[in-house]
Amino acid sequence: MTTEEQNKVTQLLQHIEAGEEAAKHQLFELILGELHRVAERFMRKERPDHTLQPTALVNEVVLRLWHDKLFRKATTRAYFFGAVVTAMRQILREHARKRNAQQGPGGWVRTPFDDILDTYS
Repeated sequence: MTTEEQNKVTQLLQHIEAGEEAAKHQLFELILGELHRVAERFMRKERPDHTLQPTALVNEVVLRLWHDKLFRKATTRAYFFGAVVTAMRQILREHARKRNAQQGPGGWVRTPFDDILDTYS
């Protein structure tokens, strides 16, 4: 992100804080490419057969930030992008938890402790 774009992000955050609704749309148009690059970096660290794609991750983050009304709190660029990164991590964690919950206990068979003791006695 260029210095000019960084300054524009800061200005838009200030406009959003002042209550200008149109500034939200301008902000997301400006940073969409950056959000996608961040999502791609996150996804490179995930398993190769991951079902979540970078674009889906960006869309999920945008929706989450939009509904959390983060814009009113985010007075600085650092705070805003910190919230973006945190939201991406949370989404990936939630996605992994759902996937692991669907898989079950990993194919393990529960054996009562008494049966184990009987085997070794």
